[in-house]
Amino acid sequence: MNDNPVQDLLERLPSLMAAHPGIEAEVEDDDGEIFIASVAADQPGAGHGSRWLEALTALADEMGATLSADPSDGREGWYARHGFEAARWGRMVREPSPAPGMTPGR
Repeated sequence: MNDNPVQDLLERLPSLMAAHPGIEAEVEDDDGEIFIASVAADQPGAGHGSRWLEALTALADEMGATLSADPSDGREGWYARHGFEAARWGRMVREPSPAPGMTPGR
């Protein structure tokens, strides 16, 4: 692991995607954040997308990476249920959560 949490997460993204074969997602580095440009499930409504996003948020927490997403497709509620909050430019953002027993900034 290097000192760049975004790069660390992007390096682990292929294995995350392989663990969730029913998901197609476009995820990229956007100025120090992980930007979720799109997410599509082969069986919408079956929970595959939520399980993928839960795995991604857990990985982001582990790496200390901030996630952002464009909810313009009407998924504001979906992202909010996964800890994202409304932010700038119509995006939603989720800051990494500290591990249990850890203090932010340590």
